[in-house]
Amino acid sequence: MTPRGLVVSVLYAPLVYFGLRFSRPRIVIYYAYAFTFLTLIGWLFKAPNGLGLGTVVVNRSISLMVLWLATLLVYRYRQASDALHKREMASMQQEIDGKTALLATIVESSDDAILSKTLDGIIMTWNRGAERIFGYTPEEAIGKPILMLIPEEHRQEETYILSELTHGRATDHFETVRLHKSGKSIDVSITVSPVRDPSGRIIGASKIVRDISAKKQAEAEAAEYTRALVRSNQALDEFAYAASHDLKAPLRVIDNASKWLEEDLESKLTPETRENMQLLRGRVRRMERLLDDLLAYSRIGRKLDAEFAEEIAGDVLIQDVLAMVLPAFGSAGGFAVEVSPAFAEIKVCRMPLQQIFMNLITNAIRHHDRKEGHIEVTVEPTASAHEPMLTFAVKDDGPGIAPQFHDRIFQMFQTLKPRDQVEGSGMGLAMARKYVEVSGGTIWVESAEGRGSTFRFTWPVQQPRVGQQVRHSAGQPRDRHKEQLSLKEPLKGRPQ
Repeated sequence: MTPRGLVVSVLYAPLVYFGLRFSRPRIVIYYAYAFTFLTLIGWLFKAPNGLGLGTVVVNRSISLMVLWLATLLVYRYRQASDALHKREMASMQQEIDGKTALLATIVESSDDAILSKTLDGIIMTWNRGAERIFGYTPEEAIGKPILMLIPEEHRQEETYILSELTHGRATDHFETVRLHKSGKSIDVSITVSPVRDPSGRIIGASKIVRDISAKKQAEAEAAEYTRALVRSNQALDEFAYAASHDLKAPLRVIDNASKWLEEDLESKLTPETRENMQLLRGRVRRMERLLDDLLAYSRIGRKLDAEFAEEIAGDVLIQDVLAMVLPAFGSAGGFAVEVSPAFAEIKVCRMPLQQIFMNLITNAIRHHDRKEGHIEVTVEPTASAHEPMLTFAVKDDGPGIAPQFHDRIFQMFQTLKPRDQVEGSGMGLAMARKYVEVSGGTIWVESAEGRGSTFRFTWPVQQPRVGQQVRHSAGQPRDRHKEQLSLKEPLKGRPQ
């Protein structure tokens, strides 16, 4: 092959490449025809010097065969490539159309009003939720100004929203009032987002409007219920103080009168009569204790003082409890109380834990079937899904509690033994349970008859609500009802 022939034979390669890279498949066929024509014309005008006709024919034929083979390969490749690309594009378009249809269905079926508007405030789209909330059909709303939905006194809000939109900022969950077609006001929550064109320029806004009229009416009812509850609590306080005073006053008279009678009839009383007088005064003391417990029970969770904010070490708390409980029982010297060392590692508020432990330890001693026994008090951390908790336990080796009574013992005025055998108001465990539950914990008993009892209760490590309530209570005025009642205390001296 001559240099000129070589040049001519390779000139088609760039054109085939560009046809493969940038043109439609049919273009490479046109390129091949053009190069075939040029090759033949060049041969006819001037044959190469020194070469025979056969050599030239073979040379040019091979060049053309290579040209057309490459052309056909490129053509088939481009056809297959374009077909695959079309299928991919069709699949993508089908997916886009499906998502668009799904989005349109979601928008149309939403209970919220979803609409769009221009920057001039003209409504462009209007879904079924908008028709339900505002009463206008799409034909009545589209093309109309958004101001027809806004009360006169709230129209400055639209100016603010448009200002935010022009700066590309959304407005989230803006609660306001809008107008129904009938003229009725509607409480709504509005979210506004800017709408941009492909170049990123803001051309309008989309709005999601939720009717919160029912929510507002629940909030109003809840507020009224809260006010009623506050009034009820105040009335309960007044009743508790009044009942405590009005019932204790005659009890004190009975107690004093029984003592005076015993003094006046000293020489005439028989042993049986003296025993009855002691029984009478015992019932008076029991009634006074019951009234005190009822008053304390009514105040749980509502009345707090500084002790509820006083933080002390756990071991100090238990020692204080034992110092108050054990001397009250003449036979308590036979009871050994074992306190877990873990108490020294925790900090707790003194109240109401002090009262809870006093009730539980007192019950363990009072209801024991022997004059000596062993009581174990423990604490351990407990995993909780909501907040860190502690689990306290008071375990005794007493007679135990049958399973059928496990729920009953936490109810008011419930005792498993007659009160003539065991003194008590039957309120201790009820008060313990209320204290625990008000603080966010749970209390239960593990026991079987004849096998001892273990009372366990969970307790939050942190009690921020208690501190807040104490601060709130500290800022309130003194209870004038309590002060007035204190002026009515009966005279303690014997009437002349």
